[in-house]
Amino acid sequence: MRFTSTIFLIVSITLASTTVHAGDACPPLPQVSWWSNLSHTKVIKFVDEKMGGDWKTYTEKWKSQLSLLTDVHARHSEVVIKSRNLRLKGDALAKYIDKVRKRIAVTRCLAKKSSHKMQAADKDKGQTLSEQSGCAKCHGARGGGSTKPLVPHLAGQKPRYLAIQLRRLQNGLGPSLKGDVPQAFRYHEILQNLTSQLDNQAIQNLAHYFSTQAYKPSSLTPVPSKLPQIKGCTLCHDKDGQGRNLSIPNLAGQPWRYLAKQLHEFKNTANNEHVLDGVEVRAHPIMSDEAQKLNNRELKALAVHFASLPCK
Repeated sequence: MRFTSTIFLIVSITLASTTVHAGDACPPLPQVSWWSNLSHTKVIKFVDEKMGGDWKTYTEKWKSQLSLLTDVHARHSEVVIKSRNLRLKGDALAKYIDKVRKRIAVTRCLAKKSSHKMQAADKDKGQTLSEQSGCAKCHGARGGGSTKPLVPHLAGQKPRYLAIQLRRLQNGLGPSLKGDVPQAFRYHEILQNLTSQLDNQAIQNLAHYFSTQAYKPSSLTPVPSKLPQIKGCTLCHDKDGQGRNLSIPNLAGQPWRYLAKQLHEFKNTANNEHVLDGVEVRAHPIMSDEAQKLNNRELKALAVHFASLPCK
């Protein structure tokens, strides 16, 4: 049986113009209807204001998307542009892939010429802040794992993913953050209070610190399963449980009860319905939609499978 893969691309860059000359010598950006009339100015301002000048992460995001698109095209499958109700396959998908390649090339040029640089994340400051905030009480020493089954391991996780989650936790149930995936949010009563005073640099420092720490290997025996591929999990999380781009988390080795809990939270926000349990709420347009398709047996099986995989 051949399963058709779909990737929901949610690209929303709607930033006001400002005069920036850093990219004047670079080729123009390719134009795609759902890219909102891209220009050098808009991209430079987006990376500077919304990503702290982190051109590497921005470029890697598009490289990962290119890899996914190329894979889908090679399998003669299709991509769904949800915001425009479009389906791309065959020649149409090939043309879009070419535009993405050109966008990456121009982005690299802008990165070289832009004078906007992110202040380097400071691991030592991140450690100090972690100790002062008492992160180890729940996440274990250096984020390497806790005995609490519903608490995630932070050590070795992708720094970009950690930073995104910290910002969402800080924002709570407020409107979606600018530059983030529309309708994606995360609320945790305790963590919202703990993150409320963090500025962007502190978030970067914490994310960098935890990402550089040694992870705690899973104590579970690997549980082989075809379910992740059948359900499309591997499109983003890969067969080894490692996120396929810098914004997608590594699932391998996480506590299975934590993974199951998160799937339940996503399921609770499907169709924009928010089930408030007084402690935690989590929504994502893709994950919430996919989670609602799972029954409890499948949900647990997926959580156990990814938890049993070795970290890398």
